[in-house]
Amino acid sequence: MRNHKNQYPEAVVLTGPVHRDVSADACRQLWCAVLQHGIATALRAIPRTDRALVSSLEIQRARSWIGTPDFRLVCELAGIDPAYAAARVGLRLAQLGAKGGAA
Repeated sequence: MRNHKNQYPEAVVLTGPVHRDVSADACRQLWCAVLQHGIATALRAIPRTDRALVSSLEIQRARSWIGTPDFRLVCELAGIDPAYAAARVGLRLAQLGAKGGAA
């Protein structure tokens, strides 16, 4: 493994054999699933009980991930505009906060 020195300095790039049988569409679908999971987690309401501390931390980490270089990289790999995605998630979080669903 080595650090990628271009646009995403903290990204890790794995070097090794390239699997030619993996389609670009399958890779895009994978990154779309990663993005969908992160956004869905960020949009969950934070539980109000101590028993849900782990869940609360997961949600807070997902919210902190939105807009980061890693988030932008995942968006680009998924074929999604990172600025648009971050803005839409931010808008939805603001709506949830206004309804009392997000902290």
